[in-house]
Amino acid sequence: MSISNPLKSKLFLKIVIITIFLFIGASIVSAAQGSITKTLKYGMKDIQVKYLQQFLNEKGYIVSRIGAGSVGLETTYFGKATDTAVKAYQRAKGLTADGIFGLKSRASLSGILTFYPTPVVTNYPAGCNSNSGYSAFSGLPCNGSTATNYPAGCNSNSGYSAYTGAPCNGSVITSYPTGCSSALGFSWITGLRCDGTVVIPVIKKVSGSGGGGGGGGGGGGTQPIIVNGAWSAWSTWSACSVTACGQTGTQTRTRTCTNPVPANGGANCSGSSSETQVCNTTDCAPTVSISANSTSVSYNTSATLTWSSTNATSCTASNGWTGTKATSGSQSTGNLTSTKIYTLTCSGVGGSTSNSATVTVGTQPVMSGTLTSSASSCLIASGSSSCNVNLTWSTTNPQAISTITKPVNVNVATGNTGTNLPLAVKYNSETFYLYNNGTLLAQRTVTSSCASGTVWNGSICIPPQNISPTVSITTPINNSQHTAPATVTLSANASDSDGTISKVEFYNGTTKLGEDLTSPYTFTWFYHCEYYGECCTTYLF
Repeated sequence: MSISNPLKSKLFLKIVIITIFLFIGASIVSAAQGSITKTLKYGMKDIQVKYLQQFLNEKGYIVSRIGAGSVGLETTYFGKATDTAVKAYQRAKGLTADGIFGLKSRASLSGILTFYPTPVVTNYPAGCNSNSGYSAFSGLPCNGSTATNYPAGCNSNSGYSAYTGAPCNGSVITSYPTGCSSALGFSWITGLRCDGTVVIPVIKKVSGSGGGGGGGGGGGGTQPIIVNGAWSAWSTWSACSVTACGQTGTQTRTRTCTNPVPANGGANCSGSSSETQVCNTTDCAPTVSISANSTSVSYNTSATLTWSSTNATSCTASNGWTGTKATSGSQSTGNLTSTKIYTLTCSGVGGSTSNSATVTVGTQPVMSGTLTSSASSCLIASGSSSCNVNLTWSTTNPQAISTITKPVNVNVATGNTGTNLPLAVKYNSETFYLYNNGTLLAQRTVTSSCASGTVWNGSICIPPQNISPTVSITTPINNSQHTAPATVTLSANASDSDGTISKVEFYNGTTKLGEDLTSPYTFTWFYHCEYYGECCTTYLF
């Protein structure tokens, strides 16, 4: 279709000028870069990082999550997204993709950045090149005031969108964009798609007045401009190729050359349509297992603990045991008298975990014991202070090591059993006791005496010594008087502790009066005057 109306030609020319102005404005904003003089790498925070991000956004190496493709939304932090974009740029330039923007990477810019002025951060919303008017894409005020959320191509909620032809009040499209008679094709006035989707400007070329006929005559015609393709935003990263803990895999993201699609012989997008990065799953948490070879044991017996772990660098025991343990091993519990819980906590880069094993101990059995001797008594030989007997004992269900004692708390033997152990018995008697864990289980008393023909002298048994007999006159009583002539009966007691009495002799002074061979010992004495030469003499006994 040709246009010969001068008014329409002026309208077309105005549209072309506005379109060119928008392109120039966008170039000025996107070129707001600064010189990069430093070596930039992951983890740095510097204004030159922001210059680098602006350049990468401009060139299509999208720095995701920091304002992809939007100058003014970048940051000064060199993070993971910047690292990924730098590597993509380095690969495109045939450099080593190490993520370090150093001398070679800076040299690859060929002076592009050094001619740009120090950037002025405008932070204009997408679709704006100043802080006035409305966004060409969102319809929001470019000054950042309260969002009106007008449709694209609208600056109020009345009228129709200059780009889509849809009502600005958000109702259902009842009319087609300017220059469209349907939703197909392009507007013959604005060059926009009639379906109101992707903005693709088309220049209407009006033929001049000269010439005629043929292909370039007065009829004129339309000639669409060349539209170069541009990348869409990167998709989100795909799921990591591995899911198990502690593994390393890869994930990818893609973009398409649809923003806009190349048209009318325009160039395709340069660069890769996909990127791959390394991804790591979380570190594996430790595991620990612990068991006892017997979960129920008899009183005062032991069990053996066995344990193992994975993804652990250290283990610590608690509850029924303590201390640092190897990440795997075994250990005896020792003899147990009560139920124990053995807990083991193992730690590694993935965290810590614990597990326990319980060993149940049976009821304490009743303890008893017996103690016997080879004889109930023994004889002490001459010259000795004691005699020996053999002791035999046993302990049932011992709680400790038994001991044999005698007074006072003198240990004479140890062991839970004993057979025919000779032990000394002191003069008269000795008592032996069987103890275990402070409990008296049995006792045995053995008597002793001196052997025949010996006597106890207080220290040892010895042969008896000859001790003189004892004798005393019982009648007449002491100091009694008798007058001669008279008959007096003399009586005496006699004993011998280490022998026998053979006879008792009676004397008057040195004169023997008589004797008696058997007990009771007596003698009848008759005295008269002539015998003593006097009569009527009184004798004092």
